[in-house]
Amino acid sequence: MLRKIFGTAMVVSLVGAAMLGVVYAWSASDHTGAQGTVGVASFTVSYIPNANVIGPNGANVIVGHGDITVGPAFALQNTGGSVTIDSLSSVGPGGSTCTTGNFSGLVVNVAGGFVAPNATGGGFDVSIATSNTAPADCQQDILDFTITVNAST
Repeated sequence: MLRKIFGTAMVVSLVGAAMLGVVYAWSASDHTGAQGTVGVASFTVSYIPNANVIGPNGANVIVGHGDITVGPAFALQNTGGSVTIDSLSSVGPGGSTCTTGNFSGLVVNVAGGFVAPNATGGGFDVSIATSNTAPADCQQDILDFTITVNAST
């Protein structure tokens, strides 16, 4: 009888160990410190104006082309941008009735795809539009504008 009880206890123990996994009598763990540098999405913009003049009324003229040069951390894609008309220097014959409100700008992405780290690409064109109602005394004035280009991973 004792043999039967011992045998049953052994079988139950083996089945329980198989179902619940092996329980070790001793366990240990260790740890160590670590660091990682978070990369910076960085790029610079180069812009080359062309010889096109702005105008006449209603015209949208490409005034230059640019590229982005990507920093060392990540490949980036040019995702577009904007043009802000900053100021207008009145040097034309009429003087004062021409305003920055007569102009608007646009950044057009002309080279899709990603630019690899430490490479140049992501070409874009910049265009300036003259409103249909711009006065004639806007002629010869100097328009200052800021180009903003966006890029993402």
